[in-house]
Amino acid sequence: MTEFAKLPTANYGFPGWIRAQGFMLEDGGTPMLPSAMDHCHATTWSQSGTATSVTLAAHVFRASGTILSIAAGSIVANVGDSEVTFDLKKNGTTVLTGVITLTSTHTAYEIVAGVLSATSADAGDVLTLVVTATDGVGSGHALATGCFAELRVNEDYA
Repeated sequence: MTEFAKLPTANYGFPGWIRAQGFMLEDGGTPMLPSAMDHCHATTWSQSGTATSVTLAAHVFRASGTILSIAAGSIVANVGDSEVTFDLKKNGTTVLTGVITLTSTHTAYEIVAGVLSATSADAGDVLTLVVTATDGVGSGHALATGCFAELRVNEDYA
């Protein structure tokens, strides 16, 4: 049986990493082993300047997991009929019921959540974020600037 070290009750801050075989939350409690813990990842992507179309790798699953959420916004909103869309794909296939679309009806810093149609993931699955910037036509239009997206996933202990 593993022996657990007991730290005095206090608030601890550890600069850097700490590696443990498990944690016991209170005297006589059941140890919490890493294999029983999910690892939550929150990744933010941002683009400086005027929105441009781009596809990028957003997350690589090292173990099975769950896609929790995706949301997007911009620091300066679109003007006129310009729009920016965000699609989240797993291994090249969308996991949204429809792309997140930012139009001139969305305000600066407004967070627009995507609706997930698939949430499960396996080790080796790759999530990509596809951003498409479409500039409006005619006068009085401008693409958003400072676009951003936040992805949240849970991953099983590997």
